[in-house]
Amino acid sequence: MNELVDAMDSKGKWYKGFVAEEKEDWRGEILKKVHFFNFDSKWDEWYSNENIEKIAPYLTYCEEAEEIYF
Repeated sequence: MNELVDAMDSKGKWYKGFVAEEKEDWRGEILKKVHFFNFDSKWDEWYSNENIEKIAPYLTYCEEAEEIYF
């Protein structure tokens, strides 16, 4: 967890964020919850293997690093 990523939101726009939580679903698939920087947690999104292409290494699609405090 706390892996820095670029992630595509539900509207198709890329944002910087981090993996805030991981869990296993009933099928044994790992789900990743991404928290987007500068957004309230209500905008966090879950990603599964079916949409994992919407998560990329940090700064792949976004520019400028954030000051990050965990």
